[in-house]
This record gives sequence, structure tokens and C-alpha cells, in this order.
Amino acid sequence: MLSSRDVLNSEFDVCVVGAGPVGVCIALILSQAGVRTLLLERGARNAIPPKRREGVRLDDTVPHAPDHDTLAFGLGGTSSRWGGRCVELDDIDFEHRDYLGEEARWPISHSELEPHYVEAAKLMKAPRPHNTQLSNEAFLESMESWAFPRNTATANRSALLSSKSLHILLDAQLVKLNFDSATGRTTSAAIRCDRQLGTVRANHFVLACGGRENSRLLLNLQAQFPDLFAGKEGPLGRYYMGHLTGQIAQIRFQSEAIAEQFFFRRQQDGRFTRRRLQPSPQTQRNLGVLNTVMWPHNSDVGKLPPRQPLASAVFLREVLQGKRSASRQDCITHGMYLMRHPINGLASISKVAHERYFYGLPHLQMRDVHNEYSLTYHAEQAPRRLSRVDLINDADRDGQFGISTEFSYCPEDYQSVLKIHNSFDEWLRATGLGSLRFLEGDLEEMVISQAHDGYHQIGLTRMGTNRREGVVDADCRAFDIDNLFVAGSSVFPTSGQANPTFPAVAFGIRLAHHLVHIVGRVQPARIA
Repeated sequence: MLSSRDVLNSEFDVCVVGAGPVGVCIALILSQAGVRTLLLERGARNAIPPKRREGVRLDDTVPHAPDHDTLAFGLGGTSSRWGGRCVELDDIDFEHRDYLGEEARWPISHSELEPHYVEAAKLMKAPRPHNTQLSNEAFLESMESWAFPRNTATANRSALLSSKSLHILLDAQLVKLNFDSATGRTTSAAIRCDRQLGTVRANHFVLACGGRENSRLLLNLQAQFPDLFAGKEGPLGRYYMGHLTGQIAQIRFQSEAIAEQFFFRRQQDGRFTRRRLQPSPQTQRNLGVLNTVMWPHNSDVGKLPPRQPLASAVFLREVLQGKRSASRQDCITHGMYLMRHPINGLASISKVAHERYFYGLPHLQMRDVHNEYSLTYHAEQAPRRLSRVDLINDADRDGQFGISTEFSYCPEDYQSVLKIHNSFDEWLRATGLGSLRFLEGDLEEMVISQAHDGYHQIGLTRMGTNRREGVVDADCRAFDIDNLFVAGSSVFPTSGQANPTFPAVAFGIRLAHHLVHIVGRVQPARIA
């Protein structure tokens, strides 16, 4: 239920900080188990991006998106603006891979996370994206599904607002954690609510504020207690990762039937799934490459002659909206093509509009008469200590410091993308499924120019087997603070190929069940 600041007079079993998809799902699981839970959110009921840079300074040379593109404050957090893609991690992500070094180790196996994907899919209103393992193939199918509605708070609004065990306090920003070094516990938290300072008391605290904000809060605590988290040279704030994404090739399938296997499929509940392709674990080991997934995407209709009414309609709409510049002759050509196929054009547009707005079609997908499409890749980034966030010497009104960001890729990241594309082309030709046509120019420079993240804030509070390797243990508990837990993709030691939201929610659910056990309440109720 939504609460006023009067709720600060109470003490809670668990305080969850951040009402993004991870925080919302943790709070729901706890409250359904009867755990008295407070969910703090610095934003309002409707999530919006920040109007200015808040606490994060970025140099123009850093390949990292600014805050107004990567953050949203309010119920649902960044799930209010994401695309809704749900993807599982892979077994190989949890393997020790010699070519990635000792820094790429997980303290758990994938099998310990997998049982929680089902519950994550229910809470996020998405079909579970089962991965398909085909034996003796160099490249395998993997699945992605799409949440709808995409805002996790909207998808669970009734449960959030009706729970008697859950109190939601909006416009409440965590200022700092109060730590007792003698007991090794967080005693309380200072917050700013309705522009006034207040205190939250809880037996356990969960930080689910996003990777950079989780790090900022813990780095400020470390500034007060320098020995926390293995000190200044420890893992806190290091190993900042995201993904590499882009296009360096066109894929041409041998037939329309093969191409259609990689189009969106609407499931019985109306939501969508899609197949992709990725190198098998053995291919990754043989090539010494990072986990990567690829899928066909619409070719740029502006660079192609008119081939179908829907593509021409999209082209002209983008010109009218000012999203595309085009010559007068190109506009006439596409306009004439639409005039020659008016019924097909209207039917296609109507079908796409219906599926997009009523069933959550992720984006417009256009069939190509030559079965040729742009090939999009989404690739793992290797963990590196030098990619990090750190405090800056500029305290805010509450005496807390913001953070600077040093985010960078390395040559191995770029080379991995190229190796996989070359191997993929060979495999497509050998199997008769199709072929790749690489774009003209220096391919590595293309990969470098497209490498840009900040949306997937991975690795900054990583898991480890001890305090020198990680900030949290296998249960997401901070090594040096007995009753403090960290949730979200910032605990991942490697980034994998998957967009991190779905597995981060699965980890959050795993943590919530662990907290239920600690608190000693009844087991969580099943989610309808």
C-alpha cells in the first residue's frame, strides 16, 4: 500500500531501496510471505527520467550513455522505458573460462538460479524464454520473450497497492546507511522524504537502486569506514560491464521458411517470443570468444528499392516526422509504390498497429522479398578492474559524494565479435542456411564505433567467494555487513549475452526467498 512519512515511526523486517523491476519483485515476494516490508522509491508514482545529471559525471570520451537515457525514478524505475526483452543467462556464463582469467568466476552455478526463472516470468508478465540446446551444432538457438506491460510496477499494481504487509514510500531518497562497526550491522538509514530528513529502521536492508547508485551508496559508506569491502583497492565499484551491440553484416537466408523462424511469434497469452542464434559453448571455448547472440533485423528501407507496401509506408512516415532525410525522387518512388498497392499497405499497417498496441509487439518487423536482413549482435563484455566508478570530491547538501565513471572496452571485446561473425558465416554456408554479406569498411572500427552502454550496469558490486574477490557472497549479502544485501545486475561477475533485467529479477526472487527464511516467517505464497 502507498504510505505517508508517518510510516517512519515503525520498524520493518526488511527495507528494500528502489522500486525498479528488481526491487518491486523482491518486495512482492516478501510481502506475500507476511514479511513486514518497506519499499522506498525516490521518485513519484509515475516513473520519469532525471532532468539533470544526478551524482554521475561522464567525460565526453566515455562510451557511456548519460543519466537521462539510463535512469528513471518512480514506481517501476527503468522498466517504464525499457523494451521488455527477457533473456536467460547461459550455463557457460557461470563456467570458469581460462581465456577470461580469474576475474570471471561465479560463486554459484546456473542451476541454482534456474528454478527462479519461472517465478520471474510470472511477475514480469512474460513467457519464459526457454533456451534450446541442439547437440553437435556450432551455433545454437536461444529464445527471448517480451514482457507486456513492460513496466513491472504496472504489471503488478493491484498486488502492490493491496498488500497489508507492504508499505511503499514515494519521494523518499536514501541519503546514507548508518553502520555500527562494533556489531557489523546497518542500524538504520537516513532518507530525505518530502524534502525533510527522516530515519528508516529495519532488521535487514536491500539495495536495489541500479548498479551505479548501489555503488555510490556503498562507496560513501566506505569513505566513512575505510576498511569495508577490502578497502580502497578492493572490488567495490570495479569491473564495470555492459554489452557491445551493433551491425556489421547483412544475413541472407536460403529461403523464406528459414527466415520466418526468426520472426516474432505470438503465444497463446498474446505475448511475443523470438528465436536467435548464438555460438555453442564448445564453439566459444574453441575460438576463445565471449558469449554473443545474433538475430535478423529490418534492413534500412532508405537504402533499398521499394519491395513491400509496409516498408514504403514506414519510409514516408519517418520523412514526414523528420526522422529521415530523403530526396524528392525517393519520396515519389515510395509514394507511387504505395498507390499501386493500397489494400496490402493498409492491411499490413492495421495488423502491425493492432499487435503493437494490444499485444505489445516489440517493434515493426518487415519481411524482405530477397530474405536479406541486417544482422544485429549483442555481445558479452570482458570484466576489467580499470572499468569502474569512483567518488568525486564534491559533496551534496547531505554530505554525500557523487561518482565519476571510467567505462571502457578492450581489444579482446572487439576481436571476439569479429571472430564470431566469421565463424557464423562459415557455418551458415556449410549448413546451407544462408550467408553473411559484410558491410564495406574497417569492421573492427565499426564494432568500436557502435560499442556504447550504461544501460546494463553490471559487475560493480560483484559476487565472490570472499571479500577480496567480491562485494557480496552467493546469497547477495555484503561480506562486511551482516544485514545488508545488494540486488540487481551489479552483482553479476560476468555480463553474458543476455540483457540483464530478467536474470536480475530471478536473482532478486532467490534473495527474497532467502530473506523469508532468515526472517523466520511462513513460506512465500504461490503467485497466481
